[in-house]
Amino acid sequence: MSAPAGLLFLLLASSLPPAASAAPAPPLVEAKRLNSRVFKLLQAGRHAEAARLAVRSLNILEKNLGVNHPRVATALNTLASIRQAQGKFVEAVGLFRRALAIREKALGPEHPNVATILNNLGGAFQTRGTLKVAESMFRRALAIREKALGPRHTDVALSLKNLAEIHRLQKRYSLSEPLLRRALDIFEKNLGPGHPRVLNNLNKLIIDFQMQGKIAASEPLFRRKLSIIRKSIGTGHLEMSKTLNNLALVVRARGDMAAAEKMLRASVAIIKKNLGPNHLRIALTLTNLAEVYWAQGLTKKAEPIYLYALRVREKNLGPLSSQVLLSLNNLGALYLKTKQYEKAASTLTRILGIQIKTIGPNHSRIATSLGNLGELYLREGELVKSEAYQRRALRIREKAFDPEHLKVAKSLYDLARVQTFQVEPSKFAESEKLLHRALRIRRKKLGNKHLRVAQTLEFLSLLYRISDRTKTGAKYLQQAKAIRKELKRGKNK
Repeated sequence: MSAPAGLLFLLLASSLPPAASAAPAPPLVEAKRLNSRVFKLLQAGRHAEAARLAVRSLNILEKNLGVNHPRVATALNTLASIRQAQGKFVEAVGLFRRALAIREKALGPEHPNVATILNNLGGAFQTRGTLKVAESMFRRALAIREKALGPRHTDVALSLKNLAEIHRLQKRYSLSEPLLRRALDIFEKNLGPGHPRVLNNLNKLIIDFQMQGKIAASEPLFRRKLSIIRKSIGTGHLEMSKTLNNLALVVRARGDMAAAEKMLRASVAIIKKNLGPNHLRIALTLTNLAEVYWAQGLTKKAEPIYLYALRVREKNLGPLSSQVLLSLNNLGALYLKTKQYEKAASTLTRILGIQIKTIGPNHSRIATSLGNLGELYLREGELVKSEAYQRRALRIREKAFDPEHLKVAKSLYDLARVQTFQVEPSKFAESEKLLHRALRIRRKKLGNKHLRVAQTLEFLSLLYRISDRTKTGAKYLQQAKAIRKELKRGKNK
């Protein structure tokens, strides 16, 4: 395993040229040799050995040059970066702070090499999750670099990117976006449009847009990225496949299914060519393609693609994988939608069996599968089976969640529906109680003007009408109609 590229960059970027000397003393030659060896060990991923040699090099420099020499600061930075990579945060911060103090004294507080240490120190605090401290370090590094190097320097872009990352971790995407835009512009002009840093920055900017809900605004960035990939690494590269897949999701969101289908098919073709037809990576793109067909009502096209994705996941991950469950859930939903009840029963039963094996019979996710089977048997008219599944689902959810959780309300509602459709007077009292509990929870959690509240009122109305309490039923139906009318009015505004 090679050393992380970021670590090597930290070390290389912080290096200062050795002090001029006609004939370096042998100990300093040894320190230089050790330092070269440190970098080779890091490239090989041998951090413990690298750390031992870095300590030896540091000791030689301190003994021969004094503890406040600029070369000692460089050695401290190297050792600090290694300690950070080893997860030794406290030691790393102490070493970075010593290096910072030496450089500030030797070079002045606004020297670019001071900014380098500030940047590294900020990175250490970021890794630890101390984001406010990291932000202050990155801001100071940015100010130094802008003043010393000018606003268009690549190191300025690196500081902008680092500061943006802090805002992204804080979910302050509106603050990170302009910083990433500025960094992107600098990287593109200084390094060329095909440089990895340009692509990386584009990716971060795209994610920022999507996290802010600016899905449509991310499309030009995706297309810009595609253009860069075509020119720099070619249309057959796996990065092209990934970008096509992600752009297809954006295009699908605005309703252009034909374009989304074309992109996803191209993405699948690239994966097949590079990795073969059964590589795990193909399953996600196949699933997205199936969803495009389903969104158009083309379920006969969607089904075989879902099955292909399922086979790939089973082959690569085994039959009990969570990704296999995702594929089975997609198929189960499709079979329910298309009234292929026999296939739906087989698929949903398999899902339940996998979940019982992997997470146990009383996990909250089991309740979802039981509820799905209950819904299936309700549609088939097998009401006794349906009731049994919905009761099991309710028992699990009442144990797993707070009694006023919305998932408990769903199970209450689903069980009451099954009982109501049985039209058995002996069950009307329990159904009424279940529906009123569901109604109280939904009103409390969702407010009085929510679709789920209207649906619960409608079913209460049906129950009262079936049990010959027409006036009471009419009252609840009127409340439901008023909610739906208000929701429709709000939607049309």
